Amino acid sequence: VEQLESKDRHIATLQRKLSDVHAVPKPRKDSSSSALGPQPFPRVSISSDGAPTEPRVREFHALYLTAHRQWSETRDELLSLKSVLRDSDDQRRDADSRLAQRERELGEMQARLAAFTSLLQEYADAQRSSRLKGMAQDDEISVASMLAAIQQLQRTSSFAGTPNADGIATREFLAQRPLYSQDTNELQQYVELAVDWEAMHGLLFRAPATETATWQQTALVPAPITLAPSPIPRSSFDLVVSLQPTLNTLFDRISRDHDFLVSTLQSLGTSDEFTTRVFQMYLKQRLEGAKKPCVIGIHRSDYLINAGAELQAKQVEFNTIAASFASLSAVVGDFHRYMLERTAYKHLLKAGRITREQIPPNESLTSIGDGIAAGFELYGQSEAVVVMVVQPGERNVYDQRHHIKTLRLTFAEIHDQCVVDENDRLLIDGQEIAVAYYRSGYAPTDFPTTAEWTGRWLVEKSRAIAVPSLAYHLAGCKKIQQVLANPGVVERFIDDAETAARVRECFVGLYPLDNTSQGKQATRMALHEPHKYVVKPQREGGGYNVYGDDIPKLLTSVSDEERKGYILMDLIRAPPFNSVLVRNGEVVVASVVSELGIYGIFVR
Repeated sequence: VEQLESKDRHIATLQRKLSDVHAVPKPRKDSSSSALGPQPFPRVSISSDGAPTEPRVREFHALYLTAHRQWSETRDELLSLKSVLRDSDDQRRDADSRLAQRERELGEMQARLAAFTSLLQEYADAQRSSRLKGMAQDDEISVASMLAAIQQLQRTSSFAGTPNADGIATREFLAQRPLYSQDTNELQQYVELAVDWEAMHGLLFRAPATETATWQQTALVPAPITLAPSPIPRSSFDLVVSLQPTLNTLFDRISRDHDFLVSTLQSLGTSDEFTTRVFQMYLKQRLEGAKKPCVIGIHRSDYLINAGAELQAKQVEFNTIAASFASLSAVVGDFHRYMLERTAYKHLLKAGRITREQIPPNESLTSIGDGIAAGFELYGQSEAVVVMVVQPGERNVYDQRHHIKTLRLTFAEIHDQCVVDENDRLLIDGQEIAVAYYRSGYAPTDFPTTAEWTGRWLVEKSRAIAVPSLAYHLAGCKKIQQVLANPGVVERFIDDAETAARVRECFVGLYPLDNTSQGKQATRMALHEPHKYVVKPQREGGGYNVYGDDIPKLLTSVSDEERKGYILMDLIRAPPFNSVLVRNGEVVVASVVSELGIYGIFVR
């Protein structure tokens, strides 16, 4: 193009000189002609051979023809290069597609090879061991090894034996992500806009309480947020959203399978006092035959995007109790749409694009309220109230407000202020409680005294609908998550093989850390390569997991009985993203990893 423009300028110069010499008007620009290309040669007196008669004009005419020929040759060369470039782009895209396909196939073959290699090694070890310890123990080890190998194959094999259509090539996705400015001075102009919007739309926390400044007990502060959304693959998002109703049904069926709950949770032994106490309360409730009008499940399935040869959403955990931030997260999406429309992310967006269509709608603010309201209606007492069971000193109160008459009580306050009458109604000052939605009760710290345990038991033995039920609470334990990954367990609750396989696609490797042969093998794996795993206790609420070099320290410091209370999980490796946050009124640039939480409501 530069060469063509240069030739155009050269021809225009010749035409000006010719016009000066011959004293003819300059040609008028034809509005219909292309802006690129030489103008026609001016009209002059010509001889019978078609050439101008004046000597100087003949000279310039010859130069004009030469320049025109060069322009035509350059144009033809450019068109040829463009054609070659188009062919090269097609070949490159085709090559990238084939390469991604081969990488997926190679990854699957390597995983299969590793699984069978491990199986053969275990089998050889078992054969040697059988000569010393007898055939019975040999059979136990062989069966455990085969189950582990099958589980590995189920995790690594593509769905239905074909490449996973839900994945996206990692390189392709990373290249398409937007690039945000990391210049805090340049981005400071957004702070006031963000903070004012949060204040107007309830994206707030209560200020931290202090002993010296009592006024702060009623003060509000903006919640920490990102200025712009963090990208995830659309295919992964669509997959986990479509999967949520299946997971709701799966965990409801788990909660109703008494034998499965008992056999799975009894394998923990006495290693986890908190889970044991919840389990004993469940057995007591079942023995006394407490009746509830319905069951309400308010769930959140959490995922990270794992970066292998292709990106795939992998489940971190399934929360059945106190699934938080449903209200505030919906408002954050509104904030990002506002910022996009108001500022177009000028100064923030340095490369890539953000469109309104890329920010999906989020109905968690209303859907959780709808779920509680559905249970309230099934309770059948319009004058009753809903109790939000909260932690003392809770700051995240605006994530817990819904348009139903609601009281906020701790378990200790339920113990002090509530009673259960002869009709199993839970009453506070004579007012009936229809639903008790737990935003606490998921950790031992929520039960510092017997008063909190007694407060929870008042709810559980009454007619009031506890959200979650004791069975739902137990179904969300990490041990249940680990056992679900074993061959045939998902299929125990989901009859359709294709649906069960899609559920398994979201699992990573999950292993016991007990005294079985599989548990001992998992312990050796964790001690040998701790950076490949995460160790999880039977806890919710974050902050309890153990990573990297801390894993050997933990596993070598606990007893065999205590180790039963943990599970081992493959570490999900999500690609970090350079984002921009507003926290405490300041711009903060940070490399972040985004966890995607999909809420689900189930009423039975």
